[in-house]
Amino acid sequence: MVIIFPEGTRVARGQTRKYGLSGALLAEAAARLVVPVSHNAGDFWPRRGIMKKPGTVRLIIGEPIQAAAKIPSAQ
Repeated sequence: MVIIFPEGTRVARGQTRKYGLSGALLAEAAARLVVPVSHNAGDFWPRRGIMKKPGTVRLIIGEPIQAAAKIPSAQ
């Protein structure tokens, strides 16, 4: 199993950044599916913050997807 954070860093709650392609390219080269996972850890450890707050981190695990379908040059 390989875990890749495609945004490269944490982002503020409700914000997004452009995703990197390295994870999708790796999955395509290895002929593997990508399992998207999201979490709310930023609610308790905000970007540019050193202090952590107590709370429950929740994960959402999506359905596996084909990486090649998400790579612009593969379409």
